Amino acid sequence: MPLLIRFPDSVEIDQPKTVDTMVRTVDVLPTFLDLADTDLSDAMAERLEGESLLPVIGGQDPSYDAVLTEKEVRGEDYLRLGFRTDDWKYLYDGEGDDEYLYDLSTDPEETDDVSGQNPETVERFRERLNDRFEQIEATSEGVDVPDLDDDEGVEERLRALGYK
Repeated sequence: MPLLIRFPDSVEIDQPKTVDTMVRTVDVLPTFLDLADTDLSDAMAERLEGESLLPVIGGQDPSYDAVLTEKEVRGEDYLRLGFRTDDWKYLYDGEGDDEYLYDLSTDPEETDDVSGQNPETVERFRERLNDRFEQIEATSEGVDVPDLDDDEGVEERLRALGYK
C-alpha cells in the first residue's frame, strides 16, 4: 500500500522522494512524534508499536525484515493475517486454519500457493505469527478495553456529536 507524506519545509528532507522499502502503518505515529521531537515516557514508549521512518527516508534499512498484515473479516469473529517480505507472502486464514505461501520472486501475482513445497518457510512464518500473538498479549496486559457494544448510551452520545 502506498504511503504519501508531505513534510513541512522546516524538515530537512529532499522532496519529493520515493522509498521502495516496505513500511508499516504502525510506523506513522512514531514518525510524527519524531518530527515533533516528542519525548515519551518509558511506559508509553514500551506500549507504542512501530518506529520512526525518518531513518528509512534518509536511506537506512528498517530494523524489521517482514511486514505483518491483518484483516478483520466484517461480521465474523476471526482474522486473516500474514507476513510479507521482499521474496515471500505468507497468509493465515483464521476461519479454517488455512495457510498459503507465495514466492513473490517468481509469482508476483500470487497465483500459485507453494506452501506444500516449502514447509520450512511456512513453519518459520507460523512461528513469527505465534510470536506476534504473544507480543500482543504481553502489551495488552492491564489495558482495560471497554465493550462498546454493551454500552446503551454509546449511540445516544454519538448522535449528540453529530453522527448518525
